Amino acid sequence: TTLISGGVSAYMPLFFMHKYAQYFPLLTLEGDGPEVRAWEQAFLHFLKKVMYATGGAGRRLVIKSPVHTSRVPHLLRLFPDAQFIYVHRDPR
Repeated sequence: TTLISGGVSAYMPLFFMHKYAQYFPLLTLEGDGPEVRAWEQAFLHFLKKVMYATGGAGRRLVIKSPVHTSRVPHLLRLFPDAQFIYVHRDPR
């Protein structure tokens, strides 16, 4: 996770519970601090690699990571034309 995310993974507060308060902002990416910019650069680099590997020029990219549900406002700033699919499972 650290290699892909540039050390600013949303999973950090889950892996390092004793530092939860320190890592919690990585879940929502609120603000414009260095961690947010580092995540943004690492995420864009990751997406470019995925697009290259899948021959994705002109194709839609679907990212299914649950942690991104708390990052929708930030993702919309990065990708204003993004569309989101929310899966709701009937518990019956």
